[in-house]
Amino acid sequence: LAFYIIATLLTFVWPLSGQIADSGLVLNEQNPRFACPVEDVDFWGNDIDEVHNVMSWQDCGLICTLNSKCQFWTWAGISIHANRCWLKSTNDGLRTGVGEFSGQRGCQ
Repeated sequence: LAFYIIATLLTFVWPLSGQIADSGLVLNEQNPRFACPVEDVDFWGNDIDEVHNVMSWQDCGLICTLNSKCQFWTWAGISIHANRCWLKSTNDGLRTGVGEFSGQRGCQ
């Protein structure tokens, strides 16, 4: 299901294993993962926590590493939710989010 959502929302060409596609998704035959960070993408829902006054996506990624339950994160740069960081349990809910940056645990 997650791959179907990614394929639907992001246009990319299936690359050779380990190459970066235009979407920011890095594909490996077994484990899809994301570029660090993925721009204009929101991992909507599945929130563990919401942190205000986070000034960069790098800080949001760091905050994620400090929470053992956090596997993914989304940071809003320019929106009505500016400078908010959402910690996520999963990347389900991937959708376009203009001005938002998302990543997986360890991306900072």
